[in-house]
Amino acid sequence: MLEEIKQLLILQNLDQQILAIREELKLYRPQLENLKQKVQEKKEQVDGLSHSGTSSLKERRRMEAEIADKESLIQKYQRQQMEVKTNREYQAITTEIGNVRTQIEALEDQVLAILTQEDEQKQQLDQCKEELTRIEAETTRERLRIEAIIEERKTRLDKLKKERKTCLTQLTTEVREIYDRIVDRYVGSVVVQVINGSCGGCYMQLLPQLLVEVHQGRKIKRCSRCMRVLISEEAPRSP
Repeated sequence: MLEEIKQLLILQNLDQQILAIREELKLYRPQLENLKQKVQEKKEQVDGLSHSGTSSLKERRRMEAEIADKESLIQKYQRQQMEVKTNREYQAITTEIGNVRTQIEALEDQVLAILTQEDEQKQQLDQCKEELTRIEAETTRERLRIEAIIEERKTRLDKLKKERKTCLTQLTTEVREIYDRIVDRYVGSVVVQVINGSCGGCYMQLLPQLLVEVHQGRKIKRCSRCMRVLISEEAPRSP
């Protein structure tokens, strides 16, 4: 096999590894985003329950203040009862007291319902906070694991790029130009084997003379359709 073909195969192998690492790195970005989103969603749930609890507390205190005002009103009415002159006035005040007490009972029922709701919300909030703590710990461990992998892959990628640069310097200008012209279209498969008399890249049937020349391996030969570099079926795919 030509030394230039061997170098092309080494270069192609490096490009395949570089491509694989880049594709792998793409997969880690959404994973990190998903971990971040998972924590954010739980935090929003905690914030929502906390806000709801604050709103319930404000509403309960408002009702309790209203109950206190109405109880003061009843005391006022009761004092007025002691000063009225006629039975009719006394009965009118009694009716007003009854109406206010009915309003107080309705408010107390609402306060009781809010208290029940607050207890449930507190339980949900405590449970949600526990889940948030657990999720933050889990996502932190997973994030650190992924970041370590990313760092290792980037280090490996830098090393491969340096090896690729070195490999390019060992090619002639002509061969390097051949590779550079088609590598973007056929990254990882610039050099292909002949398969059953056809190009291993585009599968076009090759002319008999070209097959002979490829098999002889004395000169770089390319497919006339896809322009890939051809090697014989017996040649190894990598050096």
